[in-house]
Amino acid sequence: MFTKEQLYQHVWGDVLVDAGAVMVYISHLRNKLEKDPQNPRYLRTVWGQGYQFVVEEGEQEI
Repeated sequence: MFTKEQLYQHVWGDVLVDAGAVMVYISHLRNKLEKDPQNPRYLRTVWGQGYQFVVEEGEQEI
């Protein structure tokens, strides 16, 4: 699980200035990775905490 702040810092190398940027990029990733981006299986939101990438047991990694 990564917080928005951690993702922003790792990707842009700076302190969180625009939380909206992280949400926009998460949306773009979901559109590419998920069959149904509105109901994500892999790139999940952990409300109030951040995001996590999940591969369920028995599934092939994407």
